[in-house]
Amino acid sequence: AMRDRGKARRRPPPMAPPSPAPEDERDSVDLYATLGLTRDASSGAIKKAYRTLALRFHPDKNPGDEVATETFKDIGKAYAILSDAKKKKYYDDTGDVEEIDVSAEDFVSVFQEMMREMLGGGTIADMLEGLHEDDLASMPPFPFPKALFPPGTFPPGMKFSDDFHVPPAVEELLESGGPEALAALFSGGGGGGAAGGGAGG
Repeated sequence: AMRDRGKARRRPPPMAPPSPAPEDERDSVDLYATLGLTRDASSGAIKKAYRTLALRFHPDKNPGDEVATETFKDIGKAYAILSDAKKKKYYDDTGDVEEIDVSAEDFVSVFQEMMREMLGGGTIADMLEGLHEDDLASMPPFPFPKALFPPGTFPPGMKFSDDFHVPPAVEELLESGGPEALAALFSGGGGGGAAGGGAGG
């Protein structure tokens, strides 16, 4: 009987009207909930929900109401992301909204810094020096996708993680120009850094 009561208590709360997320929670805001939808909503349902809520919370209809204005902005941001296939996929995969509009250049800059810290100023080639294919097979996957690195950066047998998702701008660059296009950004973005370090050998 106790278990049954516990189950009953876990029912989802009734749907509340959309409200702006506090500033510090915006990077993990539920865009579907912002539009009063669930994650399986179709593109038609997303568009319809946006129109309905945008009309209801439009600043012209709610003069002087700051909450309505903030909600209107949140609705607009949610729709801008969920109505764009690449941005929607990135959000669905990561739950992150802060990185969605990051440019490829900004991403490369941050990524280079991250690699420098990870490699302690060395290169990927330095890190993997002396390792054989058997060693690589037993290592955990490298924490970034292979597509982010120029061909030849890694020896055969290296495993890569699929858990790292690149922002839509970077995905578009990889689709249009491949890893070479990203490599050009790395080499032009201040010293090629750790990511390009192993490309020559």
